[in-house]
Amino acid sequence: MTVPPPFPPGSAVVAYLRDSGGSEQDLSVDQQLEVLTRYCTEYGLVLAHVFADRATPGSTVVGREQFQKMISHFHSTERAESAVILWKYSRFSRDLDDAAFYKADLRRRGVSIHSINDNIPDGNDGRLFENLIDWMNARFLEDLSSDVKRGLKHLLENYGALPGTPPRGFKREPVVIGTRRDGTAHTASRWVPDPETLEICKKAWRMRASGAAIRKIHEETHLFSNRSSYNAFYRNRIYLGELHYGEIVLPGYVEAMVDLNTWDLVQKLNRENAIENDPLRSRHHPRRVNSRYLLSGVAYCLKCGALLSGKTVTFHGKVKMEYYHCTNASARMNCDAKRIPAEALEKMVVDKLLEYVLDPAGILERARQLSTGEDLRKEQLKEDRVALSTKLNDTRKRIKTLVERISEDENSPRSLISALKELEALETDLQLRLAQNKDDQDELANSVRTMEEAELLVNTFHERWKTEDLEKRRGIVNSLIRKVTCEMDGKVMYGMVHFYNPTMDQLKKKKLPSDDGSLPMWWCLHGDPIHRQTYVIKYKAQIKYNRILNYSLECLSEPTGSP
Repeated sequence: MTVPPPFPPGSAVVAYLRDSGGSEQDLSVDQQLEVLTRYCTEYGLVLAHVFADRATPGSTVVGREQFQKMISHFHSTERAESAVILWKYSRFSRDLDDAAFYKADLRRRGVSIHSINDNIPDGNDGRLFENLIDWMNARFLEDLSSDVKRGLKHLLENYGALPGTPPRGFKREPVVIGTRRDGTAHTASRWVPDPETLEICKKAWRMRASGAAIRKIHEETHLFSNRSSYNAFYRNRIYLGELHYGEIVLPGYVEAMVDLNTWDLVQKLNRENAIENDPLRSRHHPRRVNSRYLLSGVAYCLKCGALLSGKTVTFHGKVKMEYYHCTNASARMNCDAKRIPAEALEKMVVDKLLEYVLDPAGILERARQLSTGEDLRKEQLKEDRVALSTKLNDTRKRIKTLVERISEDENSPRSLISALKELEALETDLQLRLAQNKDDQDELANSVRTMEEAELLVNTFHERWKTEDLEKRRGIVNSLIRKVTCEMDGKVMYGMVHFYNPTMDQLKKKKLPSDDGSLPMWWCLHGDPIHRQTYVIKYKAQIKYNRILNYSLECLSEPTGSP
């Protein structure tokens, strides 16, 4: 028997419906709607809107799109409805906090919430009953979760049965775990080796143990469609015959697919590759710092944003082809960017470096652009320096006072010692901030201001570029270029060079003479990137036989902000 509504006939209401998505709940929402429609007809209510979430749990409001739409609907000042009707309060929420929060939100907006099957008295006593119902709904979920875990543990430990999709190389096999009350067999499933994929999985393990690359393994086995699946495959101990399911570990669950020696060899490779996963993509990683490729660490794929790595291919031990390739396309197989001839890309970048980035007139003009707000920044740095110096002097006085008090009393309270440590830490921080403030002022003072200074940088660059080795050339590139993006479209190579305007800063601050007593060029050009403006050159080039035939500069300079 349904509970009569607490509002008069003719009231406009909305209905909220939900089911959890169980195998026996496919018609639940339709049944709720049918009952609520009859209810509105019986009591003369106007059902203006219906919000229904299918196959969504009540333990959270995340993912319940219709529920959120209902809440937003009542936040509108133009809505005409004054009540929400439910089949049961458990349809609204099974989480105590969510139920309390959203009910309070609706009621503070003058919206009534009515369950047609939960008989609750009016007034404050009714709120107590309602809170108890919400508690029971939440407790139901907790008990259900506990019962499910206990049942799964029982099935796994006694029958080896468990739910879910088995990993590659295994399949589900029915196993009888008892008899139902109607006399039929009660079955579940355990994981057993799949004859159709068993041998190909063993082959994948043998190839990996011998050092084969994931791409090579993928080409021969096609076990998965992405690199992450292979990573999980080579770390799953079920291939040793050992099942891990939550906190349960079952040695000898299935016959081992690989021996311990193969497992250890593959895990050694996993550990070595794990070092590369993140650091290898950093421009400061040792492999990139010591790379024989000029743009290693600064070249990025225009398609997906991953770093480009240099690679050399040798034909018959004589002919070599060098190119840059996308690390995403190589390792994860989720980018289809083509390989880029190294000679062409490096020549393009060096040409742009010589032609545009290190043009004296361009350097001076960009320096003038950057100096527009220089005076204001100088004043701000000066004010900051005075404030920091004042605070540092005050801190040092307080430290001196505390030290005197502690020295006079051997039994000084710990609070004084703790306060002293805090002040000493503050003193160190203020000293570092003052040093940074001075560096910032020097950065402004040492920008290029005359054509003579700009020409000095350019001439020194040309002299050094002709005589320096690859390491020093890469130092120059890193000091001037933030990044290079590139992509191949047929025989056309295009992308952008993001660069810094050269400064005199490092020339004046660094005292690192080379063997002949002069300053290395890459120190002359290397400034602090934190305070440096980034400019962009767009390029486009036609490539044939790994060489550039012609190219066009589409856009000379576009300031894009700090890096």
